[in-house]
Amino acid sequence: MDKNEFYEEVQKAEGNGLLVQEMQQSEYPFVIWGMGSLSYSIKKYLDYYHIKVSSYWVDGNPGLKERDGIPVQSLSAIENQFDKFNVVFGHSKYELKTEIKKRCKNIQNIFCIPNVCYGQYQKMEKAFFEKNKEGYYRNFSLLEDRESQECMIAYLKCKITEKIDYIVDIYSGEGTNYFTNPVYKAGEEEVYIDVGAYTGDSLELFLKSVNNHYKKIYAFEPEEKSFQLLKEYVEEKKLENIALEKKGTWNKKDTLSFSDTEESSSIDSMSKSGEDTEIAVDTLDSMLNGETVTLVKINFLVGVKETIEGMKGIMVQSKPKLAVTVGFDEYALLSIPMLIKAINPTYKIYLRFADAMPARLLLLAV
Repeated sequence: MDKNEFYEEVQKAEGNGLLVQEMQQSEYPFVIWGMGSLSYSIKKYLDYYHIKVSSYWVDGNPGLKERDGIPVQSLSAIENQFDKFNVVFGHSKYELKTEIKKRCKNIQNIFCIPNVCYGQYQKMEKAFFEKNKEGYYRNFSLLEDRESQECMIAYLKCKITEKIDYIVDIYSGEGTNYFTNPVYKAGEEEVYIDVGAYTGDSLELFLKSVNNHYKKIYAFEPEEKSFQLLKEYVEEKKLENIALEKKGTWNKKDTLSFSDTEESSSIDSMSKSGEDTEIAVDTLDSMLNGETVTLVKINFLVGVKETIEGMKGIMVQSKPKLAVTVGFDEYALLSIPMLIKAINPTYKIYLRFADAMPARLLLLAV
């Protein structure tokens, strides 16, 4: 696809209305389906726009009757309470939007909110794409296959219109994740770096993917509570050959302001504001000190570019497989592919959706 064809394909994305306005105009009660980590982001989004949540819908035994004063109910209980209601997805399986109406005739509207993670609520304006279209095309041209290009186009169209169907229509549902995907499969001799290890969720997925066999793991998590839970997980599983670091990753050694909430945690800025927790950060090159690395996973909003800049030596020396979440906002796809190629031009770069939502767009490089 040449430059003009790329511009035309993205710019013909249809949809001018704001999703939140459609929600605010609805007369029916709102029910959040699911209570995982994404549901906190969804609830925060709805609160921000003064949209009342009447219930959480969970399948199976929820283990609790309410959260923050809002009842937690089964679908049958919600059906008995409301003749008609709206459903807002509180989990990332947006591809199920075409199926759930079949489960209940009372459901009137189904809302899948594309722009919600890390408080990134605003859709991308067409003017922003127009201003940056050459940068997007430069990164688009670095992608290795047609499916990667389709993923980028679908992502941009969804960000511009807030229509999740652009992604749902191309989502393969093939179980893509950081460790098992069409580009590579993690093996049993990995030296794995988990950047943003949180409480061990991605570590658990890694262990499952490699049948608990690996050479070495380095896990970085700067937030105190999450780090302690990560330690407990490692101790409970009796994992060996794993180094836990209560540090953030950056392009130099520093101390940065860090914000942590129920829905997410991230570096606030390069300045020391004093308003949030201060964390120590350093480069992966410095902290790994010449260690051969085979796989790196990066998953957060602020600091991805700086983290990659701080692992130039690793990328040149070891050329590890890379799995980077690039869907949280519209800026990552303007810089990350080009940055990787600038550091090591031999990398082949792919895009795939781990789930049918913008924030689950993964960059995979080998």
